[in-house]
Parts: sequence; C-alpha cells; structure tokens
Amino acid sequence: MGSPPLIWVIGDGKAGHENQSMGLALAMTRLTGARVERRGVERAGVLSRVFAGAPPVGEGGAPWLAIGAGASTHATVLACGRVHGAKTVALMNPGWRRRRFDLCVIPEHDGVREGGRVVVTKGAINLVRPSLAREERAGLVLVGGPSKHHGWDGAEIARQVRAIVERSGGDRAWTLTTSRRTPLETLDALERAFADAPALRARVSIWPVERTDREWLLARYAESAEVWVSEDSVSMVYEALTSGARVGLLRVDRVGDGGRVVRGLDALLRDGWATGFEEWSRSGALRPPPGVLDEADRVARVVSDRFGFAGGAA
Repeated sequence: MGSPPLIWVIGDGKAGHENQSMGLALAMTRLTGARVERRGVERAGVLSRVFAGAPPVGEGGAPWLAIGAGASTHATVLACGRVHGAKTVALMNPGWRRRRFDLCVIPEHDGVREGGRVVVTKGAINLVRPSLAREERAGLVLVGGPSKHHGWDGAEIARQVRAIVERSGGDRAWTLTTSRRTPLETLDALERAFADAPALRARVSIWPVERTDREWLLARYAESAEVWVSEDSVSMVYEALTSGARVGLLRVDRVGDGGRVVRGLDALLRDGWATGFEEWSRSGALRPPPGVLDEADRVARVVSDRFGFAGGAA
C-alpha cells in the first residue's frame, strides 16, 4: 500500500459510540498516518440493521478499514467489506454477527473470551490520551445522574464532593462538571453543601454540561492530577483512567446487582485502578494507577499488525 490508508468511521449520531470509533481511528492515524473520513449509516428501510448498502466512494478512494460502534452501524460496516473490500471492525459486542466482522473489540465486562476475531479491552476505547502534563493542584469532578443500574441522591453526592474538597488542602482547585443525566436539583444541593463555607466554595468551579464540549473535557482530563467520577458514569471512569490521573469513584446507590458493567467497576476497585469513596475516607489518598491504560493505541497496533499495514506516523 503506497499511500496512507483510508479509514471510514461509520457513525450513528450517538456521541458515545462515535467517541469510541474516533478514538480507534485517531490512534490508527498516529500509528500509520491513516486518513479518516466519517460516513453515516446507510439506511435500508425498517430492515436497515440487517441489510444496508455501503456509502459511495468519494475523492478519497475506497476505505482500507471500516469501523463502527453500536448495532445500527453493523450492516453498513459489513457492506463496506463486501462492496469496497474494507477490513471491518466492530466496537462493542455485535452479538450473533461476531463471526462476520474481521475484528471485534469488546470490553472485558461483557464476558466474551479473547481469541480469534475478538480483542478484549479494559472498558471502552475513547478519545482521551495519557497525559504527562498533569498539574498536582488541579482536580476534576464528573457528576452523572440516575441510570438503568443506579439510583440518585443529589444531596449525598454533594456531601461527598464537599468532603473531598475540604480534605484536599487549600492549594488544590477543583473543576466540577455535570452530564445530561444530572438533575437540576443536584446543582442546588451542591450550592447548599457549601453554603456555610464560602472559602471552600471558592475553590470549586462548576461548569454545567451545557457550557462545555468535548475539547473542553479533554483539556481537563489532561491537566488534572485527581479525577473523581460518580460511579454511574462508566464511560467517564475509563476516560479518567486513560488520562493517567488518580481516579476516585463517588458512591451512588445501585439498582439490583448493577449488572455486568457495574461488576466491571468493582473489578477496577479490586485491582487498584480506582479508589472508592469509603476507602478514600479511611486513607485520605487515591491510589496511583497500577499501569498505563491506553487501549486505543494498543488496539490500533493489533489492527495494523493483523491486517498487514506498517506505515509511518504522519
């Protein structure tokens, strides 16, 4: 292959899915100098998840690799393989279609065994890069909201945040941001939690999600030495770990047994990748991560080696 390979990222419009696909695509760019084009799902009526055509080839040429995350992308990614000869990669478990993809990249909490066409990752691939420029005086708090596996108590979250700020010492400034699931009442609870401590409140800059974007959050990950995440925000937990920061989990009540994703969080706590609020309350410190978590770059190397491209970085 004489020119840089072309990667098509097949998007379904869901930010979480496209962050995964772009995370891998950009890692391929760093490794091989690949070009990246985003293409949408090719619809085929009510059966679009089973039958779909491939997007037409543009000026950039036919794709060498097609990547998709989410069930609605699967048919289009596979069509890229049939029509354009692209290698096909599914991020997340494609279920019964697993054998039809050239490679499936599946988080370990799904319980799928690695081997053959399956590569298992610790959490979902994301856009965050490990950072060497973290500022010890910078802390980040990421607050989610009620979810399928978690209830929500905004006052309890606010209590935990106050305890963290109070115990962290006067030289650390905290940035707190919310998610689209965060109830408005949680922001009120945060203000009440600091009502009697204006000096502590002055150390916390609150950014509702509406005032932020992806680039803003990536910059906060890169600069923060400590990141606390409410445990319902699973994707952000893995983003924080990828940044290389010390990571703490804010306690959130679980619904039932929490399912396999929550069991994956328990494994992170058990293996020392993150520190729970209760453990931090006893020790006063977050454990440093036991290693570097950079699943995007690791999987990019697997893809490059397996599919026979060994280009140079752009």
